[in-house]
Amino acid sequence: MKKYCKKCFKKLICIHKEPEMSAIDILETINKSDDKLNEIYYFLMPEYRAELGGKKGFHKFIKKFNFDKFKFKFIEIDDCLGYAINNNIRIDMQRAYNYLDDKPIYDRFSKIKLELFWRITKINVI
Repeated sequence: MKKYCKKCFKKLICIHKEPEMSAIDILETINKSDDKLNEIYYFLMPEYRAELGGKKGFHKFIKKFNFDKFKFKFIEIDDCLGYAINNNIRIDMQRAYNYLDDKPIYDRFSKIKLELFWRITKINVI
């Protein structure tokens, strides 16, 4: 069986299969959704969800952003880091993986192991 490998943070990570969605696919999914906030919440890194205070904290935090016109340009820094930007919002993204312990991150919200899946690590007003 062929493995999918990426060099992230100076470490070669190999998993069993290629992630199904690119960072651009995620942004397009959010853009097309009738419920953008729940889509964004789904694609947050688990630790970022916790930092925001779960779903309730996320909804309080996200009120300062206007996602109605969700037209972002994605800039890939490397194979594992990038960001999406529009007029006043920057969404930082990276491939989710526990690089220190060399294992996937389990996302309890989506009930999946994040094996180099792109996820949102930070949302900022610029």
